[in-house]
Amino acid sequence: MKIASLKRNRSAAFVKDCRGATAVEFALVAAPFIALLIAILQTFLVFFAQELLEAVVQQSSRQILTGQTQSQQATQAAFRQTV
Repeated sequence: MKIASLKRNRSAAFVKDCRGATAVEFALVAAPFIALLIAILQTFLVFFAQELLEAVVQQSSRQILTGQTQSQQATQAAFRQTV
């Protein structure tokens, strides 16, 4: 109960602030925060793509080394389609 009223008081104070200092402070903090979130997401995508590529290359090389590709009489185009 006390937390809800505290949040309402803060929201009311933000709306009633005529000087705009709170909005400016929020803008100064929000921009780097959003940039950091975007950087984290991009880093995740790069690492995910790298790991996926590594797994596919490892699986394909295992098929070549064990002779599974040669025993299936697969052409280069068929192997490329499989990969």
